[in-house]
Amino acid sequence: MAKVPDWLVKLALGSAAVGGAIYILYKLFAEPADYWRRQYEYWAREYVRELKEFLESSGGTLTQAQREVLEEKRRRLGESEKKIMEVTGQPWDKVVAPLVTSVGIAAILALFPYEKVARAIKYFKDSSGHVKSSHGTVVLLSNTVNACFYEVGNVSLATASQITVNNYVSNSLYPSMSAEASYLQAQLPYLTGVQHAIASYLISAIQYQMSVGIPAMMAAIRQIIPIAI
Repeated sequence: MAKVPDWLVKLALGSAAVGGAIYILYKLFAEPADYWRRQYEYWAREYVRELKEFLESSGGTLTQAQREVLEEKRRRLGESEKKIMEVTGQPWDKVVAPLVTSVGIAAILALFPYEKVARAIKYFKDSSGHVKSSHGTVVLLSNTVNACFYEVGNVSLATASQITVNNYVSNSLYPSMSAEASYLQAQLPYLTGVQHAIASYLISAIQYQMSVGIPAMMAAIRQIIPIAI
């Protein structure tokens, strides 16, 4: 949780009842954090659900309209993770990374039986350390869904879907990440405090994921779905 300002401590201590002080602290700090965590969980679940439905309905490819729907959910994930960091005053690794693992696995297991996709879940867990923002999150989720398709025996769908992800990463996600990093870099001189820290983090996270994280995830998925990348 973010450091409580001195004025708020005095206000809380001056409250007539301890319960009132706790309520003030909760409304200003804990409640907003809980709200944005729930938003993050919702958009992660929706991303996995709609991705699976879209891929199954189209044989592994995505229409432009479907890509736009998924990208909007990726943006909502990005907004939620920024808000979580902002209202808690904590870094991504402390407050968002645990959500990636818990929510991602729950979303996948809601759609696939664990006894058939244990290898895909292991891929998810092993690769989650390479995720540093919503950009890496959607790659991890997408690859894992494809690995689940492969593990349940739908090899042709898994292969076509993974080719779709490969093209998305190269032709859409990377250019978008580069543009976002450039935008954030230009905004840094005008930001202060938490906003400056979050923007600085996201710049470094994007750079890491483009050069190390996402390539590592894409290389690892080839151990399950053996196609050229």
